Amino acid sequence: AFRIKLSNYNNLALWNSDGWKIQKEKRLLDRGRVDISCGTEVGCDLRHVSESKQLENLFQSTTTMRIANAYNTHDNMTRSQDEGVVTMTFGHAAEAVIKTGSDPWKLGRWSWQLLQGKANHHTRIITAYQPVSQSEEGKLKAVYNQHRCHFESRGIKDCPRQLFRSHLLTELKRWRKDGDRLILAMDANEDIDTGKVSSALWGNGLRMKEQMTKRVGHRLPATFARGSKPIDGVWTTPDIDI
Repeated sequence: AFRIKLSNYNNLALWNSDGWKIQKEKRLLDRGRVDISCGTEVGCDLRHVSESKQLENLFQSTTTMRIANAYNTHDNMTRSQDEGVVTMTFGHAAEAVIKTGSDPWKLGRWSWQLLQGKANHHTRIITAYQPVSQSEEGKLKAVYNQHRCHFESRGIKDCPRQLFRSHLLTELKRWRKDGDRLILAMDANEDIDTGKVSSALWGNGLRMKEQMTKRVGHRLPATFARGSKPIDGVWTTPDIDI
């Protein structure tokens, strides 16, 4: 059994000298004896960060560690990005990893690690971030606009959120067809109970259900203090025991 943690970092600011967010996160990982950590909004183009500030060095531990990060590699102007995800495994979970990967569109929308367990069972852990809707203001919709510009430059006019769902579902269905068990930790930026992405995960032959709500036995509170609904969740296929 593994313990999984999902966090929205709201920008780790890896270049800060004090690194207080990193230290806080490491304390939480240690206190919770976390085996698998899924983080969204890393907030950094890692090509502009020194070796000592790379995530694998900042989160290094006394046990085995594997890391799969993803960020928008199409923009290369500044170290700060309003997006990015990371999937980290530690100890026995890391030792079970046989493959890692990320969003094939190189927009940093998801990363994953594939674990091989007993009886050759394969479990894929995915960390994903769906951009906020176009109706949001200012910085909140920066990722949406970045993705829209990228797709429009390639003649694709569809909504970036619609494309996120379509692209992710294509991957999930392919992995499921390969026989993988799936665990998806996601900042959906919409209601995890009634949103489109949750409906899509339950349909399309995936039957993926949000597990944090099921675990606590009632609707989750708002994810953010200024929010009104839960937008972060963990979805699994039926063959995952919680």
